[in-house]
Formats: sequence, C-alpha cells, structure tokens
Amino acid sequence: MSLPQGWVGEAGGPSHFSFYRREKKEFRGQRLSLELSVALPVNPSSAPIYKVKSHGHVADLGSELRINGSTGTPAAQGIPSILQYLNSVPICLGVLLEDQSVASSIPHTVGELRDLSEPGKEPETRLFSGSCQVICNTGEHCRNCGRLKSVITQNQRSNKNMGSIDASCNKRFLSREGLLDQLKKEKNKRRDAERREQYWREKLDSEALEVDDEDHADLAGMLNGTRKEDVPEGMACLWEQQKKILQTTSKHGHRWHPK
Repeated sequence: MSLPQGWVGEAGGPSHFSFYRREKKEFRGQRLSLELSVALPVNPSSAPIYKVKSHGHVADLGSELRINGSTGTPAAQGIPSILQYLNSVPICLGVLLEDQSVASSIPHTVGELRDLSEPGKEPETRLFSGSCQVICNTGEHCRNCGRLKSVITQNQRSNKNMGSIDASCNKRFLSREGLLDQLKKEKNKRRDAERREQYWREKLDSEALEVDDEDHADLAGMLNGTRKEDVPEGMACLWEQQKKILQTTSKHGHRWHPK
C-alpha cells in the first residue's frame, strides 16, 4: 500500500494499524504528531473504526467516512484516501489564552504551543477542550474548542461586570469566583431582610397600645357604625384596614393604631 508523503505506517497486530505524521509544532515540550488508528472488525461485514489522535486528544472519525463523495470504503483501499483527506484539513490548535485565569468548569487542557518552523517566535498558551475533535474543517480550532472559547469569553465578560450579572443567568456556566460572589450576595439579601423584619417588629411593639375588652368593644362599635362616606380621605385606608382586621376570629389580630 502506497502512503502519502510524510506518513509512516505501523502494525499493532493482525487487526490494528497506526499511521503517523510528524508536525512542525510542539505542545507541552513534546513534538506533535497526527496519528490515524485503524481497527479492523472481527465481522467482515462491519466497517473499520477510524480514530485520530494528537496533543493528547482522541477523536472518532466514525465507522463510515465520506471521502471524495464515497462512503465506507474497505480499509485496504480507504486508508490512502483517508490520509490524503487528513493532509487537506488543518489540525485543531485550540484557543489562544490571553488571560492566564481560565473561568470554566468544562474539562480542558492548557499548555504552551511552540511553532518549530519559527525558532525565534515565543510560545503561545493554548487551551483545548476535553472533547477536542483533533481536526477542523476551517479555522484554527475545532467546533468543540470553539464552544469552550465562547463559554470562557462569556465568563470573563461576566467577571468584569460582576455586579451586574443578570438574574436569569445560567449558574452552571459561572466560574467558581462567580458562584461564590452570587452566594455572598444571596446571604447579604437574607441578612438585610431579617434585619428589616426585626426593625419593624420592634417598631410595632414600641408604638402599639393595648386596650381592654371594654375599650375594644367601644372602638369596634364606633368603627362599624361609621359610614364610608363620613371617613376623611386621609383616614380611608386606615379605616378599611382596621375594619378588615376586626373581622378576624383571633383576638391577636385586633390591633388599633395609636394615632
């Protein structure tokens, strides 16, 4: 079998083959290579399993490949076409990490990527998704790494505007710092609500007056005997609320405003 230039084949057994192509890049101090792994099925009627591997990530190409308009070619005939296809698509280079802090709970890998074709160029810190697809049709990163980039960008934007995180924000995508900040705000809200409740309870107890049953009966009779038309406009709300309270069955609900 004739292999495209740059590829080296290796047999791992009667049903497993690997093909390597060295890249002119280095990740985490190790030279990158693109590997195609082919596992032949036990059942001849089944399709081979193709996987690609690079920078510590493995992606399944699927049991059926669409290359040059054809699908499911036998391994002996399809491997050269697959290698030609891999030569035509770029390897995923991850996401350039400008900020050293990574605000994402999505599994990922971070490391320095060096271009060996430019010795004087400084290495770049790159971020790869835990489900990196290894190869990409366009651009410098695959679809999954692109999604990770969107999440990180959104989290970084939220961290810069921490005081204005939308109430409908999906908390699953917040960073640890964002979650801690939200928890702190909720605790402050609860503490403020408890303080307000305590304040109004104490204010009510300090201003409320206790009346005996006789005075209560007199006040209730006066209130019930007053027509709505005779109540001053400024006292209308108090009159309506006090009349409503008098209809309660519990004596603890009978409260008269001191004014």
